[in-house]
Amino acid sequence: MSRIILSGLIAAVLATPADGSAFSDFNQGISAHNLGEPADTIRYMSAALANAALPAHLRPAALLDRGQAYAIQKQYDLALADYNALLALTPGDYTASLERGALHVLRKEYELARADFAEAIRARPGMPRPYAEHGDAFMAERRFDEALKDYSDGLAASWWSIEFYRLRSEAYRLSGRYDAAIKEDEAALARNDKYSGAYIARGRAREDMGELKAALSDYEKAADLESDNPELPFLEGLVQWKLARFDDAARSFRRMPASAPYVLIWNYLAEARRSPTAGDFVERAAKLDSAGWPAPVVKLIAGTATADEVVAKAGEGKDAAQRKAEVCEADFYVGEWQLLHGDEARAKAMLGDAARDCEIGGVERGAASVELGRLK
Repeated sequence: MSRIILSGLIAAVLATPADGSAFSDFNQGISAHNLGEPADTIRYMSAALANAALPAHLRPAALLDRGQAYAIQKQYDLALADYNALLALTPGDYTASLERGALHVLRKEYELARADFAEAIRARPGMPRPYAEHGDAFMAERRFDEALKDYSDGLAASWWSIEFYRLRSEAYRLSGRYDAAIKEDEAALARNDKYSGAYIARGRAREDMGELKAALSDYEKAADLESDNPELPFLEGLVQWKLARFDDAARSFRRMPASAPYVLIWNYLAEARRSPTAGDFVERAAKLDSAGWPAPVVKLIAGTATADEVVAKAGEGKDAAQRKAEVCEADFYVGEWQLLHGDEARAKAMLGDAARDCEIGGVERGAASVELGRLK
């Protein structure tokens, strides 16, 4: 932000009556950007860019801020146009390359994203973010070994950034190499035993290995270091559910916002072990968005959809990767619902599909495997 703020200060100093409107719009655009007001950023920067009096050296900053504002508002085509225009003015610009790369990731254009992150690496080879982003683009395609190379290159280029240990741990975990994942976390903790991210990553690897009590211990250590981390109650609740400590799991899920549909679903899965009724689920579900996924699962629990309708809706109109993810979730959550309502045979069949077909490292795969173990 410092470069943008400085540009605004320079603009204010150089303003003259003849070109005052251009500088005024630019400065107000800077202010709106810094205040996190995307609509005003777009309005003022558009006016500044349309004014021929705006100096050429300020146009890149105006395009960058407006592009970021468009991206926040999910107007991705307009954001991309601004980043393209910016990079035409300043080829190889570090920040613009990162922002355009991030936009390509949102559009699932991973090769284009990696090209931009590679440009950012060339511009500033000692900075950690472009290596991480380049690797993350491989992770999105589950190309784990290529991601690992990027994270290793990032650690070599910026040795102080122990975040790369956690990133490598995640790549190992999601490819089923749990011992290697744990070694990465322990390497990070050897450098900084207060790094909560390493405890979380080690906990997830241990959880996937079935070492549930050790995983819970790691999550509790992370919570001691980072009590306001919104992810931790959910992670703790999942392990408690797997340990059949359903009351504890329900309390953990209740610590999270009820506006998150998966939190509401998991809270039900824990509380329903005491009583298969939906409790206050219906009231809480009524406040959620009723469109999109996992709304059909919420409706099933609330009594306004059938199991077959949930299965039919899973992956509807989605690309292959998203369709696979939703079908996996439908198998697990419908299986759990049927188990709670006495249809053990169909529940076992659907949970078996989830345990087999869900991605390694996914919440539903691990939970389905635990549930099937309880049903033997």
